[in-house]
Amino acid sequence: MVEIEQFLPDVLPEVPGCPEPMAERQILDATIRFCRDTYAWQAEIDQLRIPEGGRDRFEFGLDFINTVNGSDLIALTQVGDQVFTFDGLKLRVPHASAGDRLPIRAALQPERSASRVPRLLYDDYREAIAAQALFRLLLQSRAEWANPELAGVYRQQYEQAVVEERVRMARGHSTQPGRIQPQAFF
Repeated sequence: MVEIEQFLPDVLPEVPGCPEPMAERQILDATIRFCRDTYAWQAEIDQLRIPEGGRDRFEFGLDFINTVNGSDLIALTQVGDQVFTFDGLKLRVPHASAGDRLPIRAALQPERSASRVPRLLYDDYREAIAAQALFRLLLQSRAEWANPELAGVYRQQYEQAVVEERVRMARGHSTQPGRIQPQAFF
């Protein structure tokens, strides 16, 4: 885990006079937004055991949905290799077999009260998170550091980082170019 204040050197030089607590709040909000926009932070959170009798619907309590290991759950992204639906409380896995143990993977975000974020978010996405925080800080019209033109530049940087991360996620988080098997068209 990394303290939010470790992002400050990426943010404070662009907003002279900005109080550190305000910058830290915007950094946390930017981290949450990045996680929501990309599903970049994912983890296996549980295992689902399909009981005998082949039940395909499962209901989770609010404690499971709202908080998972000090983070907030955004979405379930994988239940084994099964097709599934999830409406926020009820999970449906129509093709699972009795006795299957299915790992549940979820997209997560830091809690609103977090003072630390996973190292992954700092190491891999620090620039994108800083760009979103700067966008929000530079748009504050009554602040001495306000600069709407520069805010637009940071917004574009953030949006580009989101697009790049979505592409990486679609490729299975690989930086390798996608490969397609050649096929004969005759």
